[in-house]
Amino acid sequence: MMHVKHQADRERERMRRQKEEFASHVAAKKVEQLKKAAILVRKQNPQTIALLTAFLSGKTPRPAL
Repeated sequence: MMHVKHQADRERERMRRQKEEFASHVAAKKVEQLKKAAILVRKQNPQTIALLTAFLSGKTPRPAL
């Protein structure tokens, strides 16, 4: 009977790991998108990117753009 429990534990652990890996993959993609957006914005307005950078790093409240 213990074997079945261990099997279920392993399966749960595998699913949890997969979810974490997927979440970090999604986060990495979002960071890349933000970097690309930041480059585009910087070309248009250096002040805007400074405000957004400060906000995203948690140093300031949300800027009124």
